[in-house]
Parts: sequence; structure tokens; C-alpha cells
Amino acid sequence: MCSIIIGVDGGGTKTRVSAVDAGGRIIAGSEGASINYNNIGVDKAFSNFKYIMEDLHIDYAKIRAVSIGDPAQDDICVNPHTENFTRKIRTHLPLGPMTEIYIKSDVYMALYGLTQGKAGALIVSGTGSMGAAIDENGGFYVAGGWGFPINDTGSGYDIAVAAFQYIFDAFDQFGYRDIAKTGGMLSAAALDYYGVSHPRELINC
Repeated sequence: MCSIIIGVDGGGTKTRVSAVDAGGRIIAGSEGASINYNNIGVDKAFSNFKYIMEDLHIDYAKIRAVSIGDPAQDDICVNPHTENFTRKIRTHLPLGPMTEIYIKSDVYMALYGLTQGKAGALIVSGTGSMGAAIDENGGFYVAGGWGFPINDTGSGYDIAVAAFQYIFDAFDQFGYRDIAKTGGMLSAAALDYYGVSHPRELINC
């Protein structure tokens, strides 16, 4: 009997997977690297996903559905890589012919988990950042999510880059009067964390 549901939380940095039985009990879990095929390509994303799935050590024949929240998936436009990624799952994992595969964005999955389809909104800040909302009529809206190298304001990547810029400006004596003091404190903490002795060494960390 197909009674296992696979839930996949795919982020820009790491991926977590849980296997749940018909009663909603988590029976297995694993985590691994990113499955964001926009950033690392479909082949690498699938390779990472396959490794995590194998680490669950469950009977694939009992899997009823695989539900994937992937930051590469766009809920507004069609991502041509999604079909290729799904095809690899079908072809290279021994799933049953009736196993259903759902792929939505990670922010959509988080929003639906929060609201259960009712009106609501949330902001996700991980490697990247994105806001999403559902209205009373089921309309879905997003803001941000352009990709962390471009403009994901408030993301972990954005905050880290801003911190390093502040450190480097302090070292170069750019900016306002107190930056040397406050930037020096931040620089000291960063140097200690990465185990280096000079701000320029942070470039290679």
C-alpha cells in the first residue's frame, strides 16, 4: 500500500526531507545540499536530491507522493528546468507509476503551511528572500525572490555582504566619522570567527 508522503524543503544552501506515514508521523528524515537548479544546474540538483532520498532508507514502492518546495520554481512564470528536474526524478528513482510529484516554490509551500490556503502573507529570509501572499479569492502574489546575487534585500546573503562592505569601508576609512570604531569592532569579530589576522584575508574565506 502506498502510504508514505515525502516532504522536501529545498533551500538555496541546504535541503531537508521528511517521510511521513498515513497518520502524519515522521518516520524518516535526512538533509543535504541545495536542489536549487537555477543556481547549480539540473544535474547537480538531482544528484543532491537523489543522495538525500537514498539516505532515508525507505521502500520507494510505498511512496504515495513527493511534495517539493524548491526556490528554483517560479509560481508566476514557467521555469523550463522544472520539467527536466521532474523527469529525472521519474526516470532515475524507483518510484511507483502512480506516485505523484508536486513542485512549487519554497515560499509557496511555507505560505500554504501557514495559512492552509486561507488569506495571509509571509516573508522568507534564508540565503535569498521573498514575500508572498494569498488573498480571499485564492490569488497568489509575490515580491522579491529575484535571486540573491541580484537583489534579495534582507536575505542572509544580503546581510552578510552588507557586513563585509562595512568592514572593508572601515579599513579603507570610507564613510562617516564613527565607522572606524564600529567597523573595527565588527572586523575584530569577523577576523576571530574566520581565524585570520587581516581584513584582506576575509576575501579568501
